Amino acid sequence: MDMINQASAFRQTSLDAEHLEVKSLLDGKSVTSSQTPDIGNREGLAESGVRTMRDRLLELVDSPLIGDDVPMEIVESSMSDTSSSAGIAKARSIAAEVIKENGTIDGDKLTTAIEQLEADVVNPKQSKRMADMLTKLKDSDELKTGLTNVCKDYNPHNSAKNAIRQTLGLGTTAFVDKTDARRAALTAFMCDLRQGSAGSCFGTSTAILVKNHKPEQFMTDMKSLMEKGSLTRGGVETPINMSVSSKSLEAKLTINNNGQVTKMDEKDLDEAVSLLDNPSFKSAMKASGIAEESQLQKVKDAITALNTDAADTIDITAAKILKQVLRTKFDISADQLAQVKSDLAEGNDIDADLLQKAKGYAKAWVAANSLASAETDNRLLRAWEYTISSMAEHGTADELANNSFYKMMFGSLDSTPKLSLDAKATALKDSFDIELDDSLTEQGLSDALVSQIQAKVKQHVHVLYNADYQAGDDLSEDGSSDRGGFQMQFSPSGNRLNDLVSIDNKQQYKEMMQSLIDKAVSELKQDETYADDDTAKSFITQLGAGLKAYAGDDDFVTYSQAKLKSTAPESKEDNYEPWGIKSGANTRVTMQHYFELDDKPTRETLGDTEEGPTLDSFNFIVKTLRSMNDDSALENKLAANENFSVPIQTGHHAFLLKLSPELMSGVTSGDDIGDWLTDTFGEGYDLGVDNIDDFGTGTRSDMLGYARTVLANLQDITDDFKADITAKVEHAISLEDDVDDDLNFHDVVIDNMKSAMDKYFKQYSIDHGANSKLSANQLSNSDHLSSDLLDEALWKSRDSLGNMLPDPVTVVVADTNWGTGDNHKQFAYTLSPQNSTVKFVQIDEHGAMTTKDADKWFSESTAILTDMSQYS
Repeated sequence: MDMINQASAFRQTSLDAEHLEVKSLLDGKSVTSSQTPDIGNREGLAESGVRTMRDRLLELVDSPLIGDDVPMEIVESSMSDTSSSAGIAKARSIAAEVIKENGTIDGDKLTTAIEQLEADVVNPKQSKRMADMLTKLKDSDELKTGLTNVCKDYNPHNSAKNAIRQTLGLGTTAFVDKTDARRAALTAFMCDLRQGSAGSCFGTSTAILVKNHKPEQFMTDMKSLMEKGSLTRGGVETPINMSVSSKSLEAKLTINNNGQVTKMDEKDLDEAVSLLDNPSFKSAMKASGIAEESQLQKVKDAITALNTDAADTIDITAAKILKQVLRTKFDISADQLAQVKSDLAEGNDIDADLLQKAKGYAKAWVAANSLASAETDNRLLRAWEYTISSMAEHGTADELANNSFYKMMFGSLDSTPKLSLDAKATALKDSFDIELDDSLTEQGLSDALVSQIQAKVKQHVHVLYNADYQAGDDLSEDGSSDRGGFQMQFSPSGNRLNDLVSIDNKQQYKEMMQSLIDKAVSELKQDETYADDDTAKSFITQLGAGLKAYAGDDDFVTYSQAKLKSTAPESKEDNYEPWGIKSGANTRVTMQHYFELDDKPTRETLGDTEEGPTLDSFNFIVKTLRSMNDDSALENKLAANENFSVPIQTGHHAFLLKLSPELMSGVTSGDDIGDWLTDTFGEGYDLGVDNIDDFGTGTRSDMLGYARTVLANLQDITDDFKADITAKVEHAISLEDDVDDDLNFHDVVIDNMKSAMDKYFKQYSIDHGANSKLSANQLSNSDHLSSDLLDEALWKSRDSLGNMLPDPVTVVVADTNWGTGDNHKQFAYTLSPQNSTVKFVQIDEHGAMTTKDADKWFSESTAILTDMSQYS
């Protein structure tokens, strides 16, 4: 079965009882994947003719999915990037050839794929990573057996079928079998995992570590996801998680009435390009059931409707355009959708025709979100990552029964006068005119019913990761995400994981609890202790009715929220609701659950800082890794696996220490760490020195040219910042001696830029006040801001400055989890080109650097997980 780069599957819940489906779709997305009707009856396409894997790979390498006439910016935005699109297509093509029709592995084609990937010069890093994974497969009989064991004795589970279809680019009604399951697993194995646009670092870093350290475990997980639709750890079954962030559709566009984009992510394009040339948006339109021949006109109509001022262009997101397209398709207005959503949340009656329209719109929107990422994201790999992420909070077994979500309905709380369910039961127990048998008491029956309700909560309620759960600004801390969190899921059956529906609002929470109270009452009355006692059953019925009424009251929701918030860090209380936590989780807890450890992984913490967060964090990393290298243990791990890494958890981000040669030189050095730092960065690295002689010299004309190069790379942080600094610097340089040919770059360019920025920020504070585009913190620390802006401009300009700057010294220490398959972003320590102080930075694999505030990224609680046996 040959596959082409055509995706047309989508994710959503199959529940339809009591409007739960449309409630979930309008206000949040189910994290499970169930069989659903096909929108537009789209099928996967099979290639005709005899075209080999080599033919297809050469086409992908030489002619990316987007034509050469399309500016790179249109895809290298938050919507999609060319390297990821090519990676998905290459993985699909390779899997179609390497896995034969009978599900076995073709060794010759596996070797050919490795050779072709290693020869790729367009996306070399991505292809090298894919080739390395395929080489691991080729060299390991255990991995090959693990792959061919996928669906060996079972057909693909219903919950996994959509993951397979989306991963391979098949239609939603396409039949899938064991061969498809293995092909999907192979694509997930060879594709690179990056964090993406959700704040899932605790799960992403764990998943990257497993994929790099324990590939055999990865194959075992693939088998479980394909055959069972879940992963099981410690007796807890966690369903496959098909949630997806809709961030890719929220790129900021400047677009005209013909659908031509002139600016994306506030960046001018070289030429106007049709929005439909973006693969993410095009896939979203297809997934929404919009016929290809009418897509452009639908986009134009939507823009006209949204362009209320009839301007030449409008600033808008792709998501808003698509929503307008769908509102027109389903003949429903934005106000009507908002009213349906409100009525569902409040439990009001809704016109059946309007509800059906809202349901169609919601299904199409969910399909679009899922397919927007299908061309740049391996859906099975992402589902595995988010399933691991769910393990941080998910629990229905006894060992996880202390989860805060299962306790917030009960107990007591001094901060609110509202009552829990058990307190309400105690208050109600004496209200009934029922004479119980002497062997029973009102309190005893009350306690029995509360215990039964608690059991029902644990049986029917799950807490799972939702990548699209919106959660405020910069959740992922690299500025790419405002979403990702844990959301309550309700299983009406209580014994399946494929009927889960998201709980998104107060009304759904009330209805869920009322349903669970009904179930608890019914089951308790059937208990052999009370089955033949009519008075006891009457008491249980009346007490249950009272508790059910209370569960439908706002007072109960108020108590639940207060109880859950009492478990939250003070800074995150606003992110806690009874039906979800808009926040990430703890890496150590995630790893404890995933690796089935008796306790959280062993750690070493940073503690108090003495020299400042930058140097103290660097010292901590080197010192801790040295302690882990007793008997060359760390070196041996690295020798056996060049991708070996060590988990680190900071205050708000989890990532992996990357054992680069530069870092390992410090780990293996016999020198004191301070001496090693001096040898590496030079004298004065801790204080900063202006080594004027290290900078280049030239004439006034030379300096003006160099200054203009740096100024061109200066970030424009206000309306007039860049223009003002440029004017000041050019004027200052014009006053230099035009005969002197020994002007120093530091004196003439760097010092004048620093002076100009200092003057600018002082005047800006006076002129703008409350209307400032800059924060109070930025203005109060303008020296720090100036230093960072100048450093970044100098780093960007280095290749054009000849010998004007001292030689760079950089030690890469970690993989951030961010970036693309062809360009990972890393954390490093480097020298400031201004004064040779050590700075903490983010650097990608192309060498582009940005400053990071070490005091934001490292704190006393920063921990390195030191027991390698627990995760490798």
